Formats: sequence, C-alpha cells, structure tokens
Amino acid sequence: MTLPQLMFRIWDGVGHGDREEFFTFTDMNRCEYNANILATEAGVSTVTFIETVHASQFRYDEAQKLEDLTKAIADAIGVSVTIETAWSAGRRISYVDFERWESNLYACYVAMGGIGDRIESHQFLVTAHATLFASGWQGSGPFYYDLTMPAVHPTRDAIAYVDHNATVEQRVAEVNAILRPVVISDRTVRIYALSLRPKVNIPIKVTVGMMKMSETISLNTSWSGSGPWTKEVTLSEPESIADAVVGTCDSTTNAMAEEITKCGICVSGISGTTLTLTALFSKPSIALTMGVIYNENEVVD
Repeated sequence: MTLPQLMFRIWDGVGHGDREEFFTFTDMNRCEYNANILATEAGVSTVTFIETVHASQFRYDEAQKLEDLTKAIADAIGVSVTIETAWSAGRRISYVDFERWESNLYACYVAMGGIGDRIESHQFLVTAHATLFASGWQGSGPFYYDLTMPAVHPTRDAIAYVDHNATVEQRVAEVNAILRPVVISDRTVRIYALSLRPKVNIPIKVTVGMMKMSETISLNTSWSGSGPWTKEVTLSEPESIADAVVGTCDSTTNAMAEEITKCGICVSGISGTTLTLTALFSKPSIALTMGVIYNENEVVD
C-alpha cells in the first residue's frame, strides 16, 4: 500500500496558551488506527482494537495491545522505541503515556517516509497530501485509484484538487484524464479517470470541511510568457495562504467559462498572499472573472 498522510499530536502536559490538553476517545481510536496503518506498511500483522466511544472506560489491555504493536512495527523497520510492558488495573495514566504513543508511532512513520509534522494537542489536520502514482491506476476504463484518507468520511464535506506545485506535464495529465473524486467509505477516496489513464504521477490534496475563505478576482488580458502563460494575482487576505483553487463563480459569464476551460487555467504557485495562475493551453483573449477558494493553514485550532 502507499502510506497515507497521518495526524500525530504533541502532548506536553501544559497545553497551548489557555487551551488545556484533553486526550479523548477519538485520540485513542486515531492512535490505534495509525498503528494498524503503519503495521500494514511494515509487513506486521494488524491488531483488532475495540473502537472506543465517549462513554467507554479506559482499558488497560487495549493500551498494552497498542504498546506491543508499536514495538513490533519499530523492530520490523529498525527504529528504537521504549514502551510500557506492564499495563494493569490501578496503574496511573497521564500525558506521558499519550506522548509516548504518539512520538513512537511518529518516529516509525517518518522512518517509513511519512510526511508532515506533529501538531498541537488542540489542532486538527484538515488538508492531507497524496500522490496518484502512474502505476497505481486500476480498471479498464474508466480507471480508478483508491486512496486512504484518515479524516475523510461520507458524511463530511471534502474537496480534492491537484497540488499547486504540480508541473505542466502533471496538469495536462489531470485535464486529459478528467479526474472525479468520490468518497466510497470511511477513510477511502476513489479518484476516477473518466478519459485517459494518467502516465505520470499526479500530486493531490484533500481538504476536509471545504476551504475557509473565498473571493472573486478579475483578470485582464495581460499574461506573461509564450506558452504556458502566467499571471500573478494578490488576494485581499492579510495572512499567507497554504492552499488555493480557482474556477468559475457567480460573476463568470458563459463566454468566460468557455475561455477558462479552453485555456486550462489553474493555480501553479503560492507565495504569501500572491497566486501564480497558469494558462496551460492558450493565452486568454478576453478579460475574466474567476473565483478563488483558499485556506490560510493546513491545520486548524
């Protein structure tokens, strides 16, 4: 399998600012899920954990299963970790235990090539990165690619889009493929290629809960280059942004929509609050009005 981007938190017993630390049942489920994902990647047998709910009592036997699985993963990939070997009734639990679980698993994750940093205990990772590898497409047309995305569920809004760092070749493959994402089950996103099967790797992102900000931009006919063509646009947002997607909006006319599609306009760079837009196929011949949706950060409080 391809290791998905996973969320790991930091537990220091202090919290962040005026926010206290609260290790909840969802954190227990997340740590256990992360451990099984890493076990699969390391070739270690996974463990069946009891999924905890808000009313669940802490189970010492489940904690020991997590410790033992973490040690098995670490031994399989040559990472040194220290675990608790004697969980039993009456033993005190504290943030030290949560931090050990998270830091040990994160060390294994990094050793396996996992990306991303650990986040504060009150934060959530809302944007995950993935790659659609050219060799990973299945089917005979339409083709499909299944991605493991831990934060994605059928009942939650999400948006999938090609990373702004994608090359021109990757963008052309995206357009030719006609990509369509569908959440098919908890933690699984299926990307369909409705036309041509991509022959290059395509970097994508999935943002849960949709983008937080939006605005309308006006583009004149002055574009740089001789093909592909580029234009820089500065957003009104005062803070630097992390992700952005452009497309038609309520103010886009039919003629503009046709021109946007024909030209293949996409975000190709982000620097602070400035976007670089690229017209892949032809230089726009008319002024355009487009919408931008974006996030300031890939984690939220």
